[in-house]
Amino acid sequence: MSKYRTIDVWNEFYGRKESVYDYAGRLMKKSACGDPNSDYHPTLDHIRPLSAGGCDVLGNIEICHRDTNE
Repeated sequence: MSKYRTIDVWNEFYGRKESVYDYAGRLMKKSACGDPNSDYHPTLDHIRPLSAGGCDVLGNIEICHRDTNE
């Protein structure tokens, strides 16, 4: 679990954009942040997992669609 909130990371990475595609090509929407029932729900994923020695810093976090993260 990251110390960052998805909406804060979204604003840092994407600014005012209301929708973007993740690295797997899945559409995410800013309005779906915090709504796990949305088809466009973005989640935070660590590039190098914490369990593998990764750090909980913005440089190690990617926003991706919930289905991509699973």
